[in-house]
Amino acid sequence: MDFPKPASGGGATVTVYEDSALMDGSEQVLVATEISSPHSLEGMIDLSSLASGDSVTVREYMSAVSPVSYTKYAQSSVSGPRDPAMLYLATKSSSYGIRITLQQTSGTYRTLPWQFFLRQEA
Repeated sequence: MDFPKPASGGGATVTVYEDSALMDGSEQVLVATEISSPHSLEGMIDLSSLASGDSVTVREYMSAVSPVSYTKYAQSSVSGPRDPAMLYLATKSSSYGIRITLQQTSGTYRTLPWQFFLRQEA
């Protein structure tokens, strides 16, 4: 999957990534960066369609080297239904790469909308 790269220039740049993920049991990449300057991601996953028996796992990866080699640094699992239904994430900063994945681990496969903001200092 190709992801847009932010425009360069003075000050911070913000790039919006948004889509929906049709869960199928596999770990799916929502957003991934390979940028050789400090940056972070923050955003949300809408879990309002989760029902009883549905579970998802969110994983966050970072790279401390170039070329990018992702290593998992955070993982959380959520079961539905959930209140509040919106899951908010904010990553640590990285100078090389960040990747966020989502995997439905049980229940009926759902389509989950998401949106993330890439913040990069110039």
